[in-house]
Amino acid sequence: MPLDPQDLLARFRSAAARQDFEFEALLPDLPAFTRLAPGPVVHLSAGIHGDEPASPLAALEFLENGPAADLHWLLTPLMNPSGLARGSRENRDGLDLNRDYLHGQSAEVAAQREWLSRQPVPDLFISLHEDYDATGFYFYEIQLAGNPSVRDAVFTEIKTLLPLEPGPIIDERESSGPGWFFLEEMPDKEEFAREAGGFPEALHLGERGCPLSLTFETPTHAVTLETRIAAHLAAIAAALAEFRKF
Repeated sequence: MPLDPQDLLARFRSAAARQDFEFEALLPDLPAFTRLAPGPVVHLSAGIHGDEPASPLAALEFLENGPAADLHWLLTPLMNPSGLARGSRENRDGLDLNRDYLHGQSAEVAAQREWLSRQPVPDLFISLHEDYDATGFYFYEIQLAGNPSVRDAVFTEIKTLLPLEPGPIIDERESSGPGWFFLEEMPDKEEFAREAGGFPEALHLGERGCPLSLTFETPTHAVTLETRIAAHLAAIAAALAEFRKF
């Protein structure tokens, strides 16, 4: 399902202005938004794979609904505009951006990494994704600070909308349980990149010192777009509520 990145960019800019976010063009079609606050820093990223439409659309609805005013927000919600326009996972150069965080060869990832270097390290990173082979919801949790997992809180909300992706193998990897991958320490970067074909955004944030990274995955073909967007919003809300308890 291709999306119009210029239309999305205009809608993101309009919503961001209404919510008092500052806009920065990292590239002509690659937006970043910030809103300062004294509270913890939360980075929301979306749209890194162009064949995952619920990702940027959920980020847009989240922004339109008004993110919590006491949190310091960083948003990169339209990471792969050329892929979104073509409905393809990769960008116009055939690169999977979510495998490009070891070297930042793509213009999009290089620009975002430079922007991130000028921002405070997030206390929470949330990335929105979809999986066209999945039949249910699952997520990756990188919990580096020793805090309790957010799994139960997220699953309580998600189960009203979607089933969990069954394990033990999810996305060709051994999971930590149905609907869930859990890491408590960073893997070796070079080894991970060799085995996985690159280094993803969430691990890059962990490498920078972000103590909690969550990557939410909805099943692209199993349910409607509206349900997948609702699932992302429910997962974000549950994660934020649990995060505030730390």
